[in-house]
Amino acid sequence: MRVMQRTSRGGLRTLALLLAPALLLAEPPSTHAEALDAHALMQDVYDQARQHDAQTSDVRLIIEDDQGRKRERYFQSFYKIFPDRTKSLIKFYKPTNVRGTGLLSENLDGEDETRQWIYLPALRSVKQLSVDDRHKSFMGSDFTNADISGRTVGQDEHEIVEDAGKIVTVRSVPRDGRDPYAYLETQVMTEILVPRQIAFFDREGRKMKTLRNQEIRKYDGMYVVTRSAMENHRSGGRSVLVREDFDVRTRIGPHQVGFRGLRR
Repeated sequence: MRVMQRTSRGGLRTLALLLAPALLLAEPPSTHAEALDAHALMQDVYDQARQHDAQTSDVRLIIEDDQGRKRERYFQSFYKIFPDRTKSLIKFYKPTNVRGTGLLSENLDGEDETRQWIYLPALRSVKQLSVDDRHKSFMGSDFTNADISGRTVGQDEHEIVEDAGKIVTVRSVPRDGRDPYAYLETQVMTEILVPRQIAFFDREGRKMKTLRNQEIRKYDGMYVVTRSAMENHRSGGRSVLVREDFDVRTRIGPHQVGFRGLRR
């Protein structure tokens, strides 16, 4: 895993959960005692990734099955923080069979549930995703639609399970019983407030997937994951997200991350 510093290039931007946000304060906690508060630490991780209220990027999605066969998809990602909500939009532009497909995600302030809508150009229709739909595969990858939109801090109950100083492991248990994950374990790099990896466990306590952040760069004071890989322990598959042309200076209007942008 590489951590690099870099200034923003003009032109484009993020993921969440990321991906995403992931998945995801300008400075690390000022004392070690503060880092021992699991909720506060996860809030710091979340805030670190939200220092800039407008973010864009080009993203390459590489999907690999258990036989090593690969497929690639390309999309643009737009992320915008408004006074009362946060919205993100993904628009695929390559290959031609997925071109125009879009995924819109919205979080209202004070609410932990994420609303999502998908646009399918072949049907020329917008569909709001149900809870079950949000936990289905994102475009055939090892990420789910919910993984791509990321998790809010209040969505889970957090506790520290290991404190190694520079790496603190936090176990997060979903409040919603409909969530397919029994818990997640996040290894937080406390010096930069970015997850090194996130492991996802099912109701039987078995590890389902592991997300590893392989490359991190610094743009205008904010650390950004530019390459991450999700390993699927059930299928043997693997999906990689590579973010390029990240930009935090571009202007994003409400229509760009709304239904008009979703259909465009």
